This record gives sequence, C-alpha cells and structure tokens, in this order.
Amino acid sequence: MIETTTDEAANWLKNGGNLKKFLTRLELQGDLKLRMHNVIANFIPTTFNPDNEQHLAEFHETNETDKDTIVKMRWAKPIER
Repeated sequence: MIETTTDEAANWLKNGGNLKKFLTRLELQGDLKLRMHNVIANFIPTTFNPDNEQHLAEFHETNETDKDTIVKMRWAKPIER
C-alpha cells in the first residue's frame, strides 16, 4: 500500500506508467487499485435525480468535485420515505 501526502503525488502515480516505473525502481511488483467508499450526502433536495446529467453537473459544481470522483449516485432509501 502506498499512501501519498499530497493529491499531486497520488495523481502522478495514477498517470501514465509512473506507478510501474516507481515500483521497478524500488524492485517491487504491484498494480494500482483504487479504493471506493460509500458516502452519504446530507441536504440533497428530493427534486435531485441522480440519473439526470444536468443535476449531476450542478452537484459537482456546487460541491467543487471532479466528475470522476463519484462513481455512482443513488438515494439511500425511497424518496417517499
């Protein structure tokens, strides 16, 4: 497991063949496996549709997130509840 102290270092490892070069230099073998985590966002209006591209774009703009950081969105429970 490699933990970086900056986003720049993590992005550098993810791009191109940098990880392979890095591991080769250390005489190690491995592969990059991104970890995903479940997150619950509070205060999302019930009019939000996670399947609507415009709603997703607005979510990312409002929360200042890259569109690639969220793999999937869905409601935690049915809206009527």
